[in-house]
Amino acid sequence: MLFKEALKAGFFELQAVRDKYRELSLLSGMHRELIDRFLEVQALLLAPICPHTESIVHATWPVAGPVDDILVKSSCYLMEAAHSFRIQLKYHTQPKKPGKGDASGVSKPTHADIWIAKTYPPWQSTVLTTLSQLYQENGTLPDNKVISSELAGKPELKKYMKRVMPFVQATREKVEQVGLEALNLTLDFDEYNVVAENLVYLENTLDVEDITIQFATEGPEKTREECCPGRPLISFSVRPSVKLRLTNPQPQNGLFSHILSVGEGDTVAKLAARLARENKLINDANSIELWRYKDVKLGPRQFPVYGKPTSGAVLIEKEAVFHANVDNNSLDISLNGSKHPVGPTVIYIVK
Repeated sequence: MLFKEALKAGFFELQAVRDKYRELSLLSGMHRELIDRFLEVQALLLAPICPHTESIVHATWPVAGPVDDILVKSSCYLMEAAHSFRIQLKYHTQPKKPGKGDASGVSKPTHADIWIAKTYPPWQSTVLTTLSQLYQENGTLPDNKVISSELAGKPELKKYMKRVMPFVQATREKVEQVGLEALNLTLDFDEYNVVAENLVYLENTLDVEDITIQFATEGPEKTREECCPGRPLISFSVRPSVKLRLTNPQPQNGLFSHILSVGEGDTVAKLAARLARENKLINDANSIELWRYKDVKLGPRQFPVYGKPTSGAVLIEKEAVFHANVDNNSLDISLNGSKHPVGPTVIYIVK
């Protein structure tokens, strides 16, 4: 009996898949029937090494349904991209070495831009096309010496010769792992849609307030040259902002005050999403209402009225937009052409 393999596949790998699903479904929540199915399958897979009463006699082995290869590839892509982004975030926030400027470290980024390429840079496309031709002619990739001599005669690669062979070696290793798919010039799935549909997960795992997706063709020259299909790039930034305290006057709920950074153009929905991410007791960001004090100076200093948590406050409409004046450290909201001061504190109510 392969006890070790059964334990690895039936418990550890299946638990890892469940954990990934839990992280990806933070916004909408996990599906009850799917979790029940997970529990059933795991119990059956572990039955040979961890049997239950009469389970082997009466229970049938779980049968898997059809496999969506494209969906599996897109899931692997998302996990690899998120891992790469976390590594880049770690490098971005590392303190500078002594003698190379301020050694106090870098401010924690609040925003990120993800760059996605529709096609490979021209020089990489030339390399991949050549490798594909050599593979078809020989049934496998020839030695690097043969590839190098073949690529050396292409004038469009002269500017990039120092980068050509490292790219060839990386592609060779990828071919050994996934086969000829590594030589494709495009992906089997829509890379932009995969990232867009999982922005909440990426914002959570990177702990940033907002992520913008852009195509590499709109970025700087270095981004255009390095970004390619299946390998998105990310850049981090710190947006000027003003601190806003959010307090909850509802009794007996365990919802404490939070301080959020509010920048130009933020909305109620964005602040609610950040608040829900910080406070795990809030399951649905859509259940949050924000209220501003009518008197921004006296309002936060008054004793709350029992049974009237929003007394002396006005509901901030969902369509309102925040405007941050960093120089004056003040916030305003605009709605339908009118502006109102917000002050340093607002009320949040969870319905």
